[in-house]
Amino acid sequence: MRNENNKTFVKILAKAVRVITVPPLLIGALLVALYIYPSGIFTSLSSLILSVTFLAVIPSLSYLVWAVIPSLRRKGRDSQRKLAFVFSILGYLGGAVYALTADVSRGLTIILFTYFVSVVLLTLINKLTIFHASGHGCGVTGPLLLPAYFVNPLWIGPSLIGLLAVYVSSIVLKRHTLKELVAGSSAALLSFLFCLVLF
Repeated sequence: MRNENNKTFVKILAKAVRVITVPPLLIGALLVALYIYPSGIFTSLSSLILSVTFLAVIPSLSYLVWAVIPSLRRKGRDSQRKLAFVFSILGYLGGAVYALTADVSRGLTIILFTYFVSVVLLTLINKLTIFHASGHGCGVTGPLLLPAYFVNPLWIGPSLIGLLAVYVSSIVLKRHTLKELVAGSSAALLSFLFCLVLF
């Protein structure tokens, strides 16, 4: 009986981690934190609002659209995941266009383009190969690790602990395998490094 209770508790905890680390929520929190912290990323409040809109609000709309359209709900979680991918592409593309056409800082340009490049890379991996890279793994890697670059290298410790928690929760709930999670995180890191060189 105690063993069953422990398994139930672990699953509840894993689900809580998955909810808390929904990528749009994490990146939205990161952007607000970078605005409050004197990082030089944001030059105005409007740049924060637009960045949150492109990277957090638009991708989040997929959950609302999925919830209100019965035909999508009937198709289950797979349709929810695909819809989230489409909305993420739209939002991240908008962010990249904004970075190119507005007077934003180099740091914000890197962040916006990292998300756009990562979703393109994920799409290529998942469409052109038999290998599957985790969108969740990719989406949480940026917000968890970017503070170590833009704020303080000491953030790398807590960030890695957070990333480990995401990995464990995904595996416990059988949403992704370790290889899929590592592939997703690798896509995010490669995209970030590419954008550092590009800009």
